Amino acid sequence: MEITYQKNSSLRILLIVIMLALASIFALSKIDNFNFINYNGHAVERHGSEAENVRKCLENFGGIHMFYNPYTNRFAEICFLDTGKFGIQITEEENEVTSFIKNKMRTLKQVINYLENTGYTNQIY
Repeated sequence: MEITYQKNSSLRILLIVIMLALASIFALSKIDNFNFINYNGHAVERHGSEAENVRKCLENFGGIHMFYNPYTNRFAEICFLDTGKFGIQITEEENEVTSFIKNKMRTLKQVINYLENTGYTNQIY
């Protein structure tokens, strides 16, 4: 008895189309979540190079936590700087309100407590 194997080309094509569709959806979801922030002069005027360091950290590596303040309608994003400190950027819509480093806070929990004490709530990231 001889067994023959038939290639089902239509099934392969269907699987390739599904894989390409899933890859496209994944790529589009990543692009959609990428926001451009309009910087303002206040951050640098008030916080100097610290503001620039926070901006670069968020641009290059992204944030580690996002918070929302329902009273001010602002967002706060935390980043971990290469100096071992935590930076915070406050935005309203796509506009930066300020960016600064919490120099005295050494743990993420301290930074989270700071933001929660100022009215921010933790957002799923």
